[in-house]
Amino acid sequence: NGVLDTEASPRENLDALSSAWGGWWACERGRLTLGGAVWEEPELTITEDMLVAGIRVIARRPFEEQFNTVKAQFADATAEHVVTDLPVLASETYRAADNGERLVRDLGELPGETDPVRGQRLMKLALLKGRRQRQAILPCSLAAWGVRLGDNIRVTIPRRGWEAKAFEVTARAVTVGPEGVQVRLTCLETGPAIFDWRTSEEQARPAGGVPTLPSPTAKPQVSAPTMTEELYETRGGGGVKTRVRLAASTDNPFIDAWQFSWRPITETETTVRGLTDVAEDLIDDVAPGTYVFGARG
Repeated sequence: NGVLDTEASPRENLDALSSAWGGWWACERGRLTLGGAVWEEPELTITEDMLVAGIRVIARRPFEEQFNTVKAQFADATAEHVVTDLPVLASETYRAADNGERLVRDLGELPGETDPVRGQRLMKLALLKGRRQRQAILPCSLAAWGVRLGDNIRVTIPRRGWEAKAFEVTARAVTVGPEGVQVRLTCLETGPAIFDWRTSEEQARPAGGVPTLPSPTAKPQVSAPTMTEELYETRGGGGVKTRVRLAASTDNPFIDAWQFSWRPITETETTVRGLTDVAEDLIDDVAPGTYVFGARG
């Protein structure tokens, strides 16, 4: 439903592709890793005996990264792909947690999105993912070697009250030191409720409609020129001569230049007049005869 610009860098194009499905991408250990916007049940549980050092916990995101309202746009497939605003998604619960301040994140036009229902799902996913607060940095032994970037894991640390708590691995690093090999996992809390969507949450299709402006790709329709004759007399005593006034019209308001042409019907070579900024032109000293006139804008 969209296009990629070859002038953009691979990173920019991958960012656009992954945002279209609400997922992510990363290059890890020489391999391109992709993640989707769906809950995946964790396969590994990190316990205290797998830790080789103390953990670090960040309880809350910085305030400048918080938001409780999401805005976005989509290209409506039923209305000639006109960019249309989606219904604003706002959470009063999150707003109360932010001291009543309305914090807006504008996603802009969702890349390749042509359906309002999918667009609303991406907005909700962005809101719920953005409200994940707790982060943990876990220095693990080689028992966590198989954990990949983007995997969901469970962490059980009783003294912190964590019993099979779900986290998403957002960064992974392997270090070698005097104490051996350490697999450092940076994790962000997650859960299946983030990816939940009920049909009842869908809102009505936003008002958009088909535009009434002229299409930029349509060829302008120009009327055949009308011709009126006028007689005039020159000061040099050349006598009375005939002047032809040509005029044309169009329904396209973007035409800002006109050009007229004429030729005797018995000849094949056409005389093309210069450009004018009005839809009319004057041709002086026209000899009697039958002519073919043309106009374009």
